[in-house]
Amino acid sequence: MRHVDFKKNSFNIPSLDKLNKQHGVEKIHVINPENGADTYSIDFSSQINISKTIYQYYDTRLFSYVEPDYVGHGGGEIIPNDAEFSKQWGLHNDGSFPLGNGTKEGADIEMKKAWEISKGNEKTIIAILDSGLKLDHPEISNRLWSNEKGFHGKDFANNDDIPADDLGHGTNVTSIIAANANNNNGFAGVNWNSKIMVLKILNENNQGYYSWWAEAIYYAANNGANVLNMSVGGSSYSAVMEDAINYATNKGVIIVACMMNENSSVPYYPAAYDNTIAVGSTDPDDKRSNSFPWNTTKGSSYGDHIDVSAPGNYIYGISYNSNSNYGTYWSGTSQATPHVVGVVSLLLDVDPDLTLESIRSILTNSAEDQVGRSNEDLAGWDPYHGHGRINAYSALGSLATNTVEINKASTFRLSPNPIKKGDQLLVNFQNEDEKVISIFDTAGRLVFMNKTKNQSFSLNSGNLEVGVYVIKVQEKGKALSARKFVIER
Repeated sequence: MRHVDFKKNSFNIPSLDKLNKQHGVEKIHVINPENGADTYSIDFSSQINISKTIYQYYDTRLFSYVEPDYVGHGGGEIIPNDAEFSKQWGLHNDGSFPLGNGTKEGADIEMKKAWEISKGNEKTIIAILDSGLKLDHPEISNRLWSNEKGFHGKDFANNDDIPADDLGHGTNVTSIIAANANNNNGFAGVNWNSKIMVLKILNENNQGYYSWWAEAIYYAANNGANVLNMSVGGSSYSAVMEDAINYATNKGVIIVACMMNENSSVPYYPAAYDNTIAVGSTDPDDKRSNSFPWNTTKGSSYGDHIDVSAPGNYIYGISYNSNSNYGTYWSGTSQATPHVVGVVSLLLDVDPDLTLESIRSILTNSAEDQVGRSNEDLAGWDPYHGHGRINAYSALGSLATNTVEINKASTFRLSPNPIKKGDQLLVNFQNEDEKVISIFDTAGRLVFMNKTKNQSFSLNSGNLEVGVYVIKVQEKGKALSARKFVIER
């Protein structure tokens, strides 16, 4: 293809020029002009379906490979200019935080690097089921979701459409997730852009009926919420609430719930349901929170259902009764949970098709293990920290690395996808050339490798954990081809 007419953006090949016209090609660049001009980049005048367009160009068989023009970033980190950011040890801990029984540099979720990958997007809706919100606070008021009537959620405690906060708990939780960042004021939320749906399920006495909670879950699922923050819990099992949880999960909603603060293994719901991500609390020194300033006998609950932990003690946030008070902090697994919700929302920005089990796998595979007390934070999963304290940068980094290599113009097909754990994953190829098959988990670790010349290959998914994987196939003389697949329970 050395007869390109760059002025007319034409390859002088009918099939290619037809595609160029169809997709509105604006400019063709030569990437390697010194070596015969056979590698090009193409600019389009309007938004295109990248996967579909790549396949169409690749299907002409005129190119050795076709790929997106990926975006890279400098190896630095983002430091927001929010005036109170130094108080947010859970996002960045330099070892100087003054409260608690000690602090440790790096005992954080590494948000400054994570923001290089994602800050969230406006299409993601985060529902916060709590005591409501100070709806007019300047740190959050422009981030509110609205329904067709202009309301920002619903108050199930008082049965009206104004979910105002009369306790403070919900306002603190919301600001951890979504306080406006980089505005020279207040705090920086984990997510800088997504919309907040406010669902009040606690009254001024910090209490709420399960019926309120279930109704709010249905409301969130039916109104487009992508992820739910439930920093609430009750010790009684409820089939009604579990049905609501399962309903939302089946609609693709991710629900994150706190372990509660009883310093015991007593299960609390909704955290103890299968279809939630259960979160424990850590201190500024990375140890499990076993004493809170509001009650020194209370601490982060533990048990067989815990998934991960996150910073939860001495967590500053905005106030429910003042627009200028930035000196209020709360402590508990309620504060750990929104850190996880924020990270989940950023993962959904990178890949909106992630399922509950996919996200659970990403969080657990990327968590930092054995950073707490040696008798509690054991290697692998343990009942005190779960799989460890979350690391936003590792979670987003592993997902972004695998996602960027995915291409729909693969030389193979997978079925079924997603696949149930224990079923056979069938890989079909276009030819019988020798191929190297490699499978990686979300942390980028190689978990399987094999060679074959056959046109099909079968893999028992029971040998892999539930989660997201990338299968890569290298054929001799051809570009690397990759696809993502999911193993579900």
